[in-house]
Amino acid sequence: FITDLNGEKTISLGNIRAPKWTADGKYVIGMEDQDDGRQYTASDIFLVSADGKYKQNLTANTDVIALFPEMSPDGTEIVFNDDKGKVYIMGVLPKN
Repeated sequence: FITDLNGEKTISLGNIRAPKWTADGKYVIGMEDQDDGRQYTASDIFLVSADGKYKQNLTANTDVIALFPEMSPDGTEIVFNDDKGKVYIMGVLPKN
């Protein structure tokens, strides 16, 4: 959730873990993961607008268990790792 300082305006971003704001403050990136109590069984990286109205799975249709995303300072790349420790860098296209 995102809320104002008074806790009055609450916006749901869904089940986003390890959230990070984009540099422009318009979006949050994070992971939606599943586990069996011992290890991750699935995880995807999502981009969600700060108003909660736009949500995109950035790692859909891959077999990668995508974890712990970070946004580059200039907002052009996202780096994340998988459950085996392999590091991935993903370019980000501007949203029109």
